[in-house]
Amino acid sequence: MARSAVHIEAIAEGYDPSRGIMHHDREDTQAFVYDLIEPRRPVVDASVLKFLRKQEFTGADFTLRVDGVCRVSPQLARTIGQLITTL
Repeated sequence: MARSAVHIEAIAEGYDPSRGIMHHDREDTQAFVYDLIEPRRPVVDASVLKFLRKQEFTGADFTLRVDGVCRVSPQLARTIGQLITTL
């Protein structure tokens, strides 16, 4: 969620999201977006950790794909996304 928001901000400001300063430039990555996220990371991480400590999870909060990958359910992802976008 943070990456998408920062990507939009970078483009709106006229920056090329693939040209990083601290992160390695590659055509298939958004290096500059990751550069911009770094200062925000502690705030986002702290908010998510606070949420995780308060939240009681159930099996319905997660989905297990056929290949064994565990994903957050769409409902829980939406809740986490709303938490992050308010930062």
